[in-house]
Amino acid sequence: MAAMSAGSGKNVRTVLKKTAQRLVYCLCARSEEELLKQIEGKMTVSFDVFDTVVKRDVTRPKDVFALIESRLREGTEPCVEHFYAQRVEAERAARQTNHGREVALEEIYRQIPVSDEQRLELMQLECQTEIEVSRPNIPIKHVYDACVQQGKKILFISDMYLPSNVIWQILWKNGYNTGHLYVSCEAGRTKRDGRLFTYVQKAEDLTIDGWLHIGDAIPGDFLSPKRLGIKTLLINRYLRYE
Repeated sequence: MAAMSAGSGKNVRTVLKKTAQRLVYCLCARSEEELLKQIEGKMTVSFDVFDTVVKRDVTRPKDVFALIESRLREGTEPCVEHFYAQRVEAERAARQTNHGREVALEEIYRQIPVSDEQRLELMQLECQTEIEVSRPNIPIKHVYDACVQQGKKILFISDMYLPSNVIWQILWKNGYNTGHLYVSCEAGRTKRDGRLFTYVQKAEDLTIDGWLHIGDAIPGDFLSPKRLGIKTLLINRYLRYE
């Protein structure tokens, strides 16, 4: 009974959290037309990457791991048993070890008991799969194109474990070929705690008044930069565009 009660409590918290998130999106998320108006007068526009400028062609980010597991089963090499479960647990363990700091992909895969050669192959497969399932988020691509046409400084800022060279391949594939990229796992700072925004401000010598950030994560892209005085615009991560 105690276990059932704990499980029920966790389910209730999850439902409440998702309900609260959807309410915030309903109240605060901006449309493409609103975004295009808001970029006027701003010298610098920064974008989150995943679920903002690009979408994954899967229902949930973790579905990428399920796709990898399926490909491993179909391959000629011996597959890693229960890859999906091992990959999810490996990331949880790596994050716990790093105490809130964004982990790198290699740190995650060190948690999976495979040979060095197989670890490298799995990392390459995950990176290639991420590139393949990515596609542009059309309304945000329109906003990006407007920023390019207006000669604004463009930045991409991502809390992510993938290396920057892979994220650049994702951006290039989807038509984003102008701007500077900052990734939390390489900078050693995150958007969520605000330190990555401070790092970018110093690196790019930005003025807060001239800077606009656009993203989908309520803590990392909306609340955190807002606390630093950065103009922020939230988009609804649950909307999907064909």
